[in-house]
Amino acid sequence: MENKTVHTQITALWGETKVALRETRRAVTPFGGLVVFFESLRRVGYLEAVSEHLPFALSSPNTIDPVHTFTAFLLSGLAGARRFAHASLLRADAALHQVLGMKRFPPTTPFVICSSVLAKGSASVFSRGCGTGYSHGFRNVPPGTAWTWTRRCWKRYGRQQGTLRGPNPRKPGRPSHHPLVAVLAEAHFLLHGWLRSGNCGTARGVVEFLKEGLALLPENHSLRGVRADAGFFDQQLLGFLEQRGLHYIVVARLTRWLKREAARIPQWRALDEPYAVGEFSL
Repeated sequence: MENKTVHTQITALWGETKVALRETRRAVTPFGGLVVFFESLRRVGYLEAVSEHLPFALSSPNTIDPVHTFTAFLLSGLAGARRFAHASLLRADAALHQVLGMKRFPPTTPFVICSSVLAKGSASVFSRGCGTGYSHGFRNVPPGTAWTWTRRCWKRYGRQQGTLRGPNPRKPGRPSHHPLVAVLAEAHFLLHGWLRSGNCGTARGVVEFLKEGLALLPENHSLRGVRADAGFFDQQLLGFLEQRGLHYIVVARLTRWLKREAARIPQWRALDEPYAVGEFSL
């Protein structure tokens, strides 16, 4: 049947603005922007890596492919789902299913099974296995990229594993997670991540995190530098960066002592009209 669009004009409830309504038989989706994410998964070999290392299988004759289930679970969180029931928004989206190539979108029960299995100590093994599988995706990452650290405080309202009270600027006293993420900036490539408890300081464990992230890089891949904000201004991290010979830019905490020492710098080199650089030792 030929697709025909019906045009209708109505007047807005407030004001005299004319609003055009259109009806179509075509499937539409509000999640069209996810196609960029799908393309990135394809480039890094996501399907092959997850198929090989996924730590569970479903035996029902009517089961949905576990890789489809895990991917749907991942996309539900990416689309804003906070509970398993919220995934129903994607289950009713026929256009998104066509973009994914899924004939059936999983219901809630397989999501619960997936999360419970990954919570029983297999998540780290699965993550390491997939990280190894993604390694060939670096062929699309240009050498000389910058490592950028990002951090946020994720407030929680339930009893999620690992949620503890800690520094929470928006909801003081609320349990939270304090994730740590490393991104190859120019390539927009997520290299490594930790989901830490909310009571962790920003710089806690950063040296071990950096070691793990560097181990994920191919041998011939070079970093142009490491960038981090003032939360990572830690002597242990700076010493490790110096030891490894990595260039870095770490924002310093502007304490009174630091401001006083900066004011004593005798020579400054102008970069442009508003910026100049100087040097002193801590």
